[in-house]
Amino acid sequence: MGSSHDDYDNPWKDMITRYFRELILFFFPDAANGIDWNRPVVFLDKEFQQISRTAELGRRTADKLARVYTMSGNETWVLVHVEVQSQYETDFARRIYTYNYRIFDMYDKSVVSLVILADDHPRWKPSAFGYELWGCELSLKYPVSKLIEFGKSKDSCALLEKHENLFAVVVKAHLKALETRKNPSGRYDSKFALIRALYEQGFNKQEIIDLFSFIDWVMRLPEELEKSLWHELEAIEKELRMPYITSVEKIGFEKGEIEGFEKGEIEGTINLLSKQIALKFKKESDELIPMLSLLSKSQLEEIGEKFFQAKSFDEIKQWISQA
Repeated sequence: MGSSHDDYDNPWKDMITRYFRELILFFFPDAANGIDWNRPVVFLDKEFQQISRTAELGRRTADKLARVYTMSGNETWVLVHVEVQSQYETDFARRIYTYNYRIFDMYDKSVVSLVILADDHPRWKPSAFGYELWGCELSLKYPVSKLIEFGKSKDSCALLEKHENLFAVVVKAHLKALETRKNPSGRYDSKFALIRALYEQGFNKQEIIDLFSFIDWVMRLPEELEKSLWHELEAIEKELRMPYITSVEKIGFEKGEIEGFEKGEIEGTINLLSKQIALKFKKESDELIPMLSLLSKSQLEEIGEKFFQAKSFDEIKQWISQA
């Protein structure tokens, strides 16, 4: 149930899809004020897949391309990009520009790029890309919301506690996940407190279930602590006399079945990848198995696509250690 590497990208994608308006309102209020929310938001997954096929491998991101309309009635495409990789990337701004330009070039649509940075580097906040030479100038500036900035002062923390938007809970969960990466007992306490608070903040049943799913995914616990948490959740059900826990238990059961299936898939992927590396470099690859076992399914898939580019065994080993 627990994992040494927390996998943040999938829960972020789920929340962007289900609560797009709330996300824009919370992180990018200027953009939210310019969108006509009476007209439907349409996600353009196939279109984004076309422009991202040649994107850099090895990144952990959650991207969503959506079609919206401005208050003046103009069609606009919005690319929300959540960067969940903890490693520093020097070419990040260039990648944002590349996505923006590819969408404009392929579909001839105006594109607004909005970026959420979920890493823990306080000084890393790229917000523009450009160059200039001999009077020729190219520039792209884009709004950036940095999650750790929500927790850097008492005022910002207080704002999170009081904010009614469910993304305040999302931010708190993500920050606590970062803060407790090496502290299972501290994570247990924080996770329980966040889940209990859901019942006291006025969220409806579906919102509680979705927020629970996000918290549960990004704040994974060792198996024994996970069992203890479920006992506490049962106590909450009895104490508050609220029906949501029954739904949560169903989610947990289904999640357990899915994770059991995925665990078998992951083990098979690790063994196959290890054999492929051994064949490519004609060297025993058993030492890589413990390192590969720490990676999420998406990270293993990325390494699997990328390892053919490796020029040496040491290079692929370095990629795995940095994933």
